[in-house]
Amino acid sequence: MKFDHQADPVLGGVLAHWVNIRGARSMPARRDLVLRDIRRLLPHVQLVDVADGGTRFQHRLVGTKLVEMFGEEYTKKYLDELLTGVRYELMASLYTDVSRFKRPIFLRNLYRVPRGIEIITNRIYLPLSNDSETVTMILCAITFDSPHSLAGEWRTALLERGYVDREEIDPDTLRPFTASVG
Repeated sequence: MKFDHQADPVLGGVLAHWVNIRGARSMPARRDLVLRDIRRLLPHVQLVDVADGGTRFQHRLVGTKLVEMFGEEYTKKYLDELLTGVRYELMASLYTDVSRFKRPIFLRNLYRVPRGIEIITNRIYLPLSNDSETVTMILCAITFDSPHSLAGEWRTALLERGYVDREEIDPDTLRPFTASVG
C-alpha cells in the first residue's frame, strides 16, 4: 500500500496551496507564498534556499514540529553543515533533483532522530522560482509516522533499504510522474 501524499492533511494542504499560487506557470515564485495563508501547516514546513548555483542548500525557515522531531534548530544552516555520509547524499540529491527537474518530489524514508528513536518521514518538496526557469527556493512539508505502523513486507523493505518511496510528482495531475526522466 503506497502512501497517499494528497490525502495527508499537511502534505496535501501544502501541495494544494503550491498549485493554487502557481497558476498557469511552471512554478510559483517565493513572493507568491504568503505564509499566513498556510499558518496551521507552518510547524511542518521548511523553506530551503538554492545557493551557489545549485551546489548548496540553506535552510531559511524551519517549522517548530521539525525542530522538535529532528532535535535541532537548523534555520540558517547549510545542508552540508548538518549532514554527512548517506544522509547528506540522499538529501543533496533530492534538493538537486527538485532544482533540475523543476517539479515536486515526494519521499518517504526511515530516519533515526538524535534521541535514537526511529521514525518515518513523509516529505514533499516543491520548487519555487523567481523567473519560472531557475529554482531559487524549495518549499518542503514533512509529517511523521511510526515504523511500527507498517506491516510485513513494507517494514522489511524500509529497514533494508532505508526508504520506502520516492516519486516525482506530475505538477498537472499531482500524481506520480510516469514518464522516464533523465
